[in-house]
Amino acid sequence: EREKELTAKRELEKTQEHEKIQAQRKHEQQEKEKAVRMQTEVLQAAKEKEKLRKEMEEKQRTLQEQRKQEEELLKTTSEAQGKVANKQLNVTVNIENSPIYN
Repeated sequence: EREKELTAKRELEKTQEHEKIQAQRKHEQQEKEKAVRMQTEVLQAAKEKEKLRKEMEEKQRTLQEQRKQEEELLKTTSEAQGKVANKQLNVTVNIENSPIYN
C-alpha cells in the first residue's frame, strides 16, 4: 500500500512538473509571438512614416514651384502694367503736344 502511494505521488509530481514545463514553454512561445508582432508593427510604422515624409517633401516641392510661378506671374504682370502705363502717358503727352489739342 505504501509503495502504491509513493508511486502515485511520484507520478503526480512528474505530471505536475510536465504541466509546469508545458505551461512555461507555452508562455515563452506567446512572448516570442508577441515580440514578432511588435517588431512587425514597428517596421510597418517606420514604413508609414517614411511614406508620409516623402509625401510631405513632394508637397513642399509643389508649393515652392507654385510660389515661384506666382512670383513670375506677378513680375510679368507688373512689367506689363508698367508698359501700359508708360504707353498711356506717351499717348497723353503726344495728344497734349499735338497741334489739334492746342
